[in-house]
Amino acid sequence: MSKERADIRSTALVDQARADLNGFIEAGRVAVYEIQADVDRTLQWLRTDRTPHWKRVVRRREEEANRAKQNLVRKQLKISSKDGPTPDSEEKLLLRRAMARLESAKDRQRATVKWMRTLEHERTLMKGYLSPVTLTLEADLPQASALLKKIGETLDEYVALSPMDLQKAVAAPASVEQAKEEQDS
Repeated sequence: MSKERADIRSTALVDQARADLNGFIEAGRVAVYEIQADVDRTLQWLRTDRTPHWKRVVRRREEEANRAKQNLVRKQLKISSKDGPTPDSEEKLLLRRAMARLESAKDRQRATVKWMRTLEHERTLMKGYLSPVTLTLEADLPQASALLKKIGETLDEYVALSPMDLQKAVAAPASVEQAKEEQDS
C-alpha cells in the first residue's frame, strides 16, 4: 500500500465548475432558441406584413399613375380641340413622378420577395450549422455535468474516510484479487 494520500480539503471547486457548466448549458440553449426565434419572426414579418403592404402600395401607385395618364390625355385632347396649344408640361411631370413612385414600389416588392427567399435559404443552412451545437448542449454537456457530479460525490466520500477506513478500502481490492486467484486454482 502506498503511503501517499491525496490532500483534498474541499470539493467546492468541482461543484462550482458543475454549476458554471450548467449555467453555460442553459445560456447556450437560450441563445440557440433566440437565434432561431429571431429568424422565424423576421420571416413571418416579411410574409404577413411586408408582402401584403407592398402589394397594396403597388396597386395604389398604379392607380395614381393611371390617373396621371388620364389627366395628360385629357389635357392633350383640350390642346387639339382648341386653336392655341395649352401647356401640358405639368401633367407630364406628374406622370413621370407617378411612374417613378410606381417603379420604386415594384422594386421594393421584388426586394421583399428576394430577401424572403434568401432568408429562408439561410435559415435552412443555419439549422444545419446549429445542429452540432444543439447536440452538444442537449447531450454531451449534460453528460459532462453528470460526470462532475459523480466526481464530486466520490471525492466527498474519499474526504469523509478516516485513515483506518482508507487502509481497508485500499486493501479490499487486493483481497478480492486474491480470492479470484484462489478460485481459479
